[in-house]
Amino acid sequence: MSTTPDFTEAEIQIAQDTLEERYRRDVPVQQAGVEVRPHPEGRELVERPALYWEDGKCRFVVAQMDKTRFHCRFYYGLHQQYGAGRPEYTTTCSNAS
Repeated sequence: MSTTPDFTEAEIQIAQDTLEERYRRDVPVQQAGVEVRPHPEGRELVERPALYWEDGKCRFVVAQMDKTRFHCRFYYGLHQQYGAGRPEYTTTCSNAS
């Protein structure tokens, strides 16, 4: 079980507001649990809370690595998985990793 705190209601609202601004419509956001590798070169998987949404055939996941770090991926299918341009995002202005 993850020791990382779940997304707060405020964080979920920020995600929903951002998606509405991006897509110009309501995009339902769901809370989920995912397994991720905390270190890209490692094999260890850890469970983390995540936000999930879909747009057409694309599925998006934002996993909360800790209180300030987030890992983002999007999927078009099992074999079409992509990152979001950075290994992780933070709640600060500087890049992580």
